[in-house]
Amino acid sequence: GRAVKGFLCEPASIAGATDITIHGGWRAWLAGR
Repeated sequence: GRAVKGFLCEPASIAGATDITIHGGWRAWLAGR
């Protein structure tokens, strides 16, 4: 096996966050800002 970096998202860490799923990713979201 190997170690990889990841991100664990707890419900408290996304409270009040904007859902950018419709944009297809954060790069597309940034481009459209």
